[in-house]
Amino acid sequence: MALFSYYQYLRSNVILVACTAMWLLWAFYSNPCATIEDTEDSAGMVKIVTLTTEKTDHYQIFFFQFDSLRQPATNGVTFTNNSVTIAIHGSPNNLHYLPGLVERWTGPISVAVISIPAEFQMTLSFIHRLAECYPDISRRVRFQLAQPIHTSSNITVPSFNRSIAISCRSLHESLQAQFNSTKNFAQTSLPFPNNFLRNLARSDAMTNYILSVDMDVLPSVGLYSQTAKFLKRWGGLKNLKKTALVLPIFESEEKGRDIPQAKRDLIVAIPQGAVRDYHILDCPKCHSPTNSMAGGYWTRSAQARNTVSVVYTVNYDDLWIPSEVTTWEPFVITHKSSPFYDERFYQFGFDRISYTCELNMAGFQFDVLHPGFLIHQGLKFLTDLTPEKIAENATNFKIYQRLVGELKLKYPFSEGKCL
Repeated sequence: MALFSYYQYLRSNVILVACTAMWLLWAFYSNPCATIEDTEDSAGMVKIVTLTTEKTDHYQIFFFQFDSLRQPATNGVTFTNNSVTIAIHGSPNNLHYLPGLVERWTGPISVAVISIPAEFQMTLSFIHRLAECYPDISRRVRFQLAQPIHTSSNITVPSFNRSIAISCRSLHESLQAQFNSTKNFAQTSLPFPNNFLRNLARSDAMTNYILSVDMDVLPSVGLYSQTAKFLKRWGGLKNLKKTALVLPIFESEEKGRDIPQAKRDLIVAIPQGAVRDYHILDCPKCHSPTNSMAGGYWTRSAQARNTVSVVYTVNYDDLWIPSEVTTWEPFVITHKSSPFYDERFYQFGFDRISYTCELNMAGFQFDVLHPGFLIHQGLKFLTDLTPEKIAENATNFKIYQRLVGELKLKYPFSEGKCL
C-alpha cells in the first residue's frame, strides 16, 4: 500500500513538472518582446553570407543573402536570365509581408530595407529569423539593408549570425509590434527615400527583367512562371528593352491568403465591393488608364488559356491634357537597362509618376498584360491624404517640374509629353 502511494506521489509530481516545463516553453516562444540570441551554423539553421558593403554620400549599405541561395543545385531553385525578379522596398515594419510574397511569387526577390541605427541589428536579426522560419526566403531572396550615414557615429558593426528567440508562429505579430513606430513616411528624422530604395533593390536583381512593387502588394498566383514563358516567347519578336509591360493593380479589403489568387476570383470580388481599382478614390487617374479608362476591357477580356499575353497598349501621350499633370503611375516589368528612378523624391508624391514620365520620354511602349495582375493588401481612402502628405506632394511637384525640363534636354528628339 505504501509503495502504491509513493508511486501516485511520484507520478503526480512528474506530471506537474512536465506541465510546468511546457508552460514555460509556451510563454518563452509566445512572447512578442523579442530578444536577440547568437545562433550557430548547424543543421536546420541558415547562415547569412555578406557579399559587399558600400558607402554612398548618404547611406551605408549591406548587401547579403543566405548560404542556400548560393547552392541552387541542392534545393532545386533555378532562375533563367530572361525571367523576372520582384524588387521590393520598405521599412522594417513591412517585413511581415515577405512570407506572403514568397508564397505567391516563386521566382527571385530583391528586398531593400532602410533602418535607423537603433533598430539596425534587430532588423537584421528578424530577417535572419524569417529565413529560418520560411526556407524559401533563404533560397530565393537577396537583401540590401541601408542606414543613414549622417548617424554613422552611432553605427556598430552588425552581427550576421544572430537570430530572434521567438516562435515562427508568433513571428508575424512580433514583427509588427517591434517596428510599429517605424512605418514608411512615419520617421520625421528620416525622410523615406522611395526611389533610392527602388534603385537599390533593382541593382541587386538576379535576372534581366525587374518588377518594382511595394512590400504590401501581392502578385496573382503563378505570375512568375507565366511571365517567364511570355518573355521567352516574345523575346525574339520585339525589342523588350524599350517596352514596359504593365500589370493591372487592384486593392482589396482582405489581406494575405484571402486575397483573390486568380482573375476568376478577382471578377467575383469586384462586384461585391471587396476589390476595386487601386487608388480609385484618392487618385483616380493614377491607375485607371490600365483598366477603367479603357472601358474595363481588361476585366472583361476572356482568358483562353493560362498564359500571359498583351491585351492592349496604352498610348501615354493620349492621356495628356493641356495644363494638367499626367499622373499615371503603373507597375511595370522592364529590362534592367531601363532608366533608374530619380532619387530626389522623398516621402509622398510623384516618385513613380516621374518614372513613367521618363519611360515615355525615352520612347517606351506600354503593353498591358493579361491575365496576371497585382493587388494591394488593404483599401485606400481619401482620408489617407493627410495634410502632411499633401504638403509633401506639393514639394515633390516642384521637383517634378524641374525633372520634366531636364528630360526634354536628355531626350531632345522625344515627342513625349508629361506636363
